[in-house]
Amino acid sequence: MWLEVKIPKTEVVIKPEKIIELIKGKKVCHIGAIGDAKNFEESLHVKMREHAKFLLGIDVDKEAIELIKQPDIIYGNVEEFDKIEEIKNIKWDVIVAADVIEHTKNPGEALERISKVMSKETKLIVTLPNAFSLRFIYYMLRHGIFGREMYLAGHTFWPTYATFMRLIKGTDLEVESFYFSVGTAPRGFWKIAYKILKKFPIYSPGLFFILRKKEDSNNGRQEYTHSSSVPI
Repeated sequence: MWLEVKIPKTEVVIKPEKIIELIKGKKVCHIGAIGDAKNFEESLHVKMREHAKFLLGIDVDKEAIELIKQPDIIYGNVEEFDKIEEIKNIKWDVIVAADVIEHTKNPGEALERISKVMSKETKLIVTLPNAFSLRFIYYMLRHGIFGREMYLAGHTFWPTYATFMRLIKGTDLEVESFYFSVGTAPRGFWKIAYKILKKFPIYSPGLFFILRKKEDSNNGRQEYTHSSSVPI
């Protein structure tokens, strides 16, 4: 059955700038903190240090952790988030999972694990690549005619607004705010592309969700249900 979802009117934000805006003066946990170890000094985590009141990062890459040796980054798997001793006993203001969930074996389970550590006041920032971005559509058309599919290494699913909204229906989370996003401030030719995206945001490179716990949340597992109603 094909379903249709009405995507809310929203703006296109610059991902790192929006994250910095939301974590200023906050107690922050950063999931997937290392990113590219070779360029760590230019990473989002380093930028967040300048603005967060308190910052602790976790990463699943033990080799990268050993390589960069940062005191505010520890080993941790988001799919066991609620079992990490250094994490579970702190009341977090903001938890950032930037381009992480699409790498997990079970995205819904990962979100549930995070929600168990959240208070009613905690905000969870989740950013993901957008499967309907102009770049991915271009790749599909260019390589599809030759019977090939392009994909990003390590990804377990292609997120869209609808599929992510469907995913969180089985969790204790709900959307507080949603944006489309770009990765960096546009320059040169990309300023033109950015203007186009502001008119047709659904083709933007990224999805940017701010989540919170549901009012009736009890940290219990909820069953996934099917509904033909829209929006999701």
